[in-house]
Amino acid sequence: MIRTILELLPPSERSLARRYAALSLGSAIVQAGGYVILLPLLIALVEASPGGGQWGRVGMWLAAMTVMIALSVMIEARLANVAMDGGFILLDQTQERISHALLRRSLTWFTDEHRKDVRATLGTSGPEVATLVMNLATPLVSALTFPLALALGLAPFAPRFAFVCLVASPLAVASMWLATRTSRAYDAAEARTSADLNESVLEFARTQEVLRACRRATGENSRVRERLEKHRGASIRLIWWQIPSQMIMSTVMQLVLVALVLAAIWEYRAGTGTGLLDLSSPAALVGMLLIGVTFVEPFRTLIILTPAINHAAMTMGTVAELIEVPETAAPTTTLTRPVTTGGAGESPSDGSFELREVSFTYPNAHVPALANVSLSIPLGSSLVIVGGSGCGKSTLLAVLAGLLDPTSGQLERCTAAGCQPWGMTQRAADAAMVFQDPFLFQASVGDNLRIARRTLTDEEALAALKAAAVDDVVSALPRGLDTEVGSAGGALSGGERQRITIARALVKDAPLLLLDEATSALDPVRGRAIMRTFLAPTPRQARIAVTHTVAFADLAERVIVMDGGSIVADGAPADLRESSAVFAQLWESQRRASTGDQR
Repeated sequence: MIRTILELLPPSERSLARRYAALSLGSAIVQAGGYVILLPLLIALVEASPGGGQWGRVGMWLAAMTVMIALSVMIEARLANVAMDGGFILLDQTQERISHALLRRSLTWFTDEHRKDVRATLGTSGPEVATLVMNLATPLVSALTFPLALALGLAPFAPRFAFVCLVASPLAVASMWLATRTSRAYDAAEARTSADLNESVLEFARTQEVLRACRRATGENSRVRERLEKHRGASIRLIWWQIPSQMIMSTVMQLVLVALVLAAIWEYRAGTGTGLLDLSSPAALVGMLLIGVTFVEPFRTLIILTPAINHAAMTMGTVAELIEVPETAAPTTTLTRPVTTGGAGESPSDGSFELREVSFTYPNAHVPALANVSLSIPLGSSLVIVGGSGCGKSTLLAVLAGLLDPTSGQLERCTAAGCQPWGMTQRAADAAMVFQDPFLFQASVGDNLRIARRTLTDEEALAALKAAAVDDVVSALPRGLDTEVGSAGGALSGGERQRITIARALVKDAPLLLLDEATSALDPVRGRAIMRTFLAPTPRQARIAVTHTVAFADLAERVIVMDGGSIVADGAPADLRESSAVFAQLWESQRRASTGDQR
């Protein structure tokens, strides 16, 4: 937990941790010194008589205690400010580091379990880390340092009592560690069921149309009720296990207090201590008893805070897992080979994207989604990729877009100067992709387009919308580009959302533009018009469209046919109808479906 907090602090703020440690240690020493002074002060008060000379000693010890109290107040105030500053820095850094780490994750990492962790952690981790520093760290540090400082301060005056304090401190800490370990597994189970319940509630809210159509909107026998029962059971088990944990710690604290009382009586009966104070005075006994109660107070506070500390430790563990991203090879500018022109299969001098023997297998899958795919994509070209469902078309686009890293093979970007490795980060920068399921953020139409390019002007936005055949729709909206599209674009139809996402890809002005079945929600006429615009050759930009509509293939210069994760044909549409059995079969089956021919 401490290591994760230090990793989250930026290098420029590491001194804040050192200041916090120094102030915490200083606070423990000053507070312990104040309680140590209490012992001679009480003895001097009892021994002082009216008109006697002992009042000078009383004044001296009282002045010393006043100084200690003033120092303690100043240090505590400064400590609170440092803790607050650190908490706000960690609040910002936690969410920023998680966000940056997620951008470096492969798409295959985002399983349902990881998505739940991300949603739960992003929503709560920042505030919890800030709370940990501002409200939990100081009591925790105080429980570890104050008793030790108090024991060392008492050693010159009451060695037996100090010895018991020194022995009791690690025993108290060990009991707390043992108690938290016994309930940690139940804490984790409760956190998992809580995340599952939250996911089910969100799903229940999002799918009301489907549930009402199926007459399941009441929630009876639903996943929400099932997850609620599991969460209730996990919460009850956690509470039951927290009871013995609390009992263990409370029992140890009572035993420590009894031991301190006995040690105080021992010192009182022995009388002289080390000779610096007369411990045979009743005031000395009262003072040691007060110090004994003060000694266990930080541990009592920790008993109350233990569940919160345990939960914070779990959160910090999740944060550590999320920000630790396996390092991937960074794009390099070292040329892997020179590029020449004129030979078959060689990269053109004006640039291309090269795939060589690229394969990809999804986690837990036994069959590769891509198998030894080799492909050259020159800038300025337009390609259509066709094939049956599950043949690897969308996976190939995801690799090109930098969403997936291949299991094996090489990807390179070539220019007239030579070829260089085309890494995952660089592919994401070079590609703009339109997905089959369009998604718009809960913002205005203009802001959804500016996600691709922040400096986009209204004129450029309107030009992209016109190219995507949706400018008339946006112009008719109440506020035009400034109209809010609702959650996930819910204020628009499916076709309108799809065309706006096409416009968003166009404004990125990337050298590689990818369309993954992005006209599925459009009528055939509008879909064909958009595909014709999309596949029009554009200098310095390669365009690739994946489609199940084989009739769109004649709009492209080149067609790639995939089957079983491999490229089985590559050429002009007219040629493939003669040379590729797979393409000819797809073409003929769709022709028959469109004409109603059942033969």
